[in-house]
Amino acid sequence: MNESFSIGRPFGIQVRVHVLFLYMAGFLILLGGNPIGTAAILVTLFGLVLLHELGHSLVARHHGIHVIDIVLWPLGGMARMSEIPESPRVEGQVAIAGPLVNLVLAAVGLLALGLLGALGPGPGQSISQIQNGPTAFLVAFTWMNLMLGGFNLVPAFPMDGGRILRAFLARKRSYLEATEIAVRVGRWFALAMIFSALIPPVNCALPIVGIYILWTGMRELWSVRLRHAAGGASPFGPGAGPMGGGPGGFRVDLSEHLRAFRRRAGQGTTHSDSNMEGSPGQSAGGFSDDELRRLENDPGPLRRPPQD
Repeated sequence: MNESFSIGRPFGIQVRVHVLFLYMAGFLILLGGNPIGTAAILVTLFGLVLLHELGHSLVARHHGIHVIDIVLWPLGGMARMSEIPESPRVEGQVAIAGPLVNLVLAAVGLLALGLLGALGPGPGQSISQIQNGPTAFLVAFTWMNLMLGGFNLVPAFPMDGGRILRAFLARKRSYLEATEIAVRVGRWFALAMIFSALIPPVNCALPIVGIYILWTGMRELWSVRLRHAAGGASPFGPGAGPMGGGPGGFRVDLSEHLRAFRRRAGQGTTHSDSNMEGSPGQSAGGFSDDELRRLENDPGPLRRPPQD
């Protein structure tokens, strides 16, 4: 996130834009054939993404969760949060809030278009005509919200739909088991997105999103296994921990949790965090190479090795 800069603080939540988003926007505007139309589409789309992320963030804050910031980047938006408790109710509410914002906005747009008698053509043509007056903008606005809300409800963990699936599964399973199932389901959706590149017309965005889902899903599963191996200690209570994320999702970096795991495991208690990170043979967060290899190779809950 070092390559992003702040653009405002709506509701006291810092909003940042990543430089890669600016590069992407400039590239599309210059090569899109219709600079004004492309700029209008990007501004509207990422404005709706921002509202989506604010939906996640405000519900999370309602539950006492600290929202670090919202970052807009080429794949969409990401609300970064400190930590979310392993509560199906809380995770479900935070996850559903973003898509609900878009679906409510789409319903308002459909109502307005119905009153005007101008529902318009399909999404592709409607969005490309966004600059052709207020009615054309309203049609594009409605389609964009429908697509954002619907796409984020796909149960491809760690997207919003995948988090809702995990919250549902965690009602009668452990959070680790629910995460493993949600990640497996998400892999199938991610693979479908990746192989969609073989089906014309080619969509370059879906394969990239699919690869991102595969990576972040595994990272989330890794962090949940790590947390449960450490006994689930957390400021929010047993089992709480970091969240992964995806396009239109929410997440947190793991460095603080890696250090916490190291302390809870009873290793390196005589050293400061900065010393642990800089020790020979140790990775960021105070993990040795052997610990990381064991974490990557273990298919289930981890156990601490016996102490000498």
